[in-house]
Amino acid sequence: EALSLQVYGQESRLRNDYDESFGFTDAPYRFESRQQRVGLMSDFQYKSGSLQLNAAFTEYDSENISAFPSVFKGDNLIADIYNRYSFGKQIYTVLGLNYSKDRTHLANKAVFTQADPYLNVVFVSKSGFNLNAGTRLNSHSEYGNQWVYSFNPSYVYRIDKGYLKGFSSYSTSFLTPSLTQLFGEFGANPNLEPETNRTFELGMEISSQGKFRGSLLYFDRKEENAVIFNNSNFQYFNADSAIDVSGVEVEVKWMAMEGIELNTNYTFTERRGDNAIRIPRHKWNLNLGYQINSRLFTSFNYSFTGERRDTDFNTFTDLTLESFSLYGLYVSYKLIPNRLKIYLEGENLSNAHFEEVVGFSTRGRNLAFGFQLSL
Repeated sequence: EALSLQVYGQESRLRNDYDESFGFTDAPYRFESRQQRVGLMSDFQYKSGSLQLNAAFTEYDSENISAFPSVFKGDNLIADIYNRYSFGKQIYTVLGLNYSKDRTHLANKAVFTQADPYLNVVFVSKSGFNLNAGTRLNSHSEYGNQWVYSFNPSYVYRIDKGYLKGFSSYSTSFLTPSLTQLFGEFGANPNLEPETNRTFELGMEISSQGKFRGSLLYFDRKEENAVIFNNSNFQYFNADSAIDVSGVEVEVKWMAMEGIELNTNYTFTERRGDNAIRIPRHKWNLNLGYQINSRLFTSFNYSFTGERRDTDFNTFTDLTLESFSLYGLYVSYKLIPNRLKIYLEGENLSNAHFEEVVGFSTRGRNLAFGFQLSL
């Protein structure tokens, strides 16, 4: 009764035809890929915790038939064993070891191994103070050892049937280049250095009787040695300057009255250090739902995406994509409660013309009608 075990296997195949991206001309190009995977998931429960083991082995085999032909073969082994243990009702711990081995068959065989022991501790006090802290040792066969950690304190102050919460976090990360970036057939650079990141967040959240919840968050992330593709010499390289991303997120959920709920969020993002393609400074989403009666439901959606930069990879020049707004509507009716529901959904109702990626079209007005049947 204490032990559960799941074993699985799967295979996926993909084939797609595509055209020339340089000049956007017709071409008989094709990409074919096959992926095979086997794995297991296990869970052993005991009085104060549990021991879990997850493992998987995957083989990849793909070929790109084009003016820039390439063949990729490789495999990946990953295993994660960890123990969850509770010291009473206030302290929870996770102690584990993650192991991975990546291998590719390129011009020369290349192998990476990584073993990461890690520890995470959660402390929940009766006074409202909470702490989540963790650390991990990245032990990489190519890049040696690197400590990363996270520190996330918070405090909850109860107000009648609601609360006021303040929270913060500080974390670091260590990202190594992939085998194809180091030894692949297109743009590889064996001299790449790992990327290091640090992220800081500070915010607050307020909730009232389950009818209102609002949050405000400030974030700042700094990336050093980011791996970037150079369009001039067609090679991966480490960015010379640090990339700093900061901004604010605001989220509101409000139950205006019985059956009417408003959800909205806004994000302001400022990115410095690169050309920050496809990242808008302003992003806003809104959803207004109305449960008219026990059978009929309707909702209205609105989203705004501000101006952002993108690169035209046909000319390798940067340009500005215009801002755009999208409107949507959803209506559903339960013909048989808990069994049969029909719905009508409309997207981009104003038939706005916009670009998300230079050179790729987007859908105009789109209407869908369907049903959901539960047996």
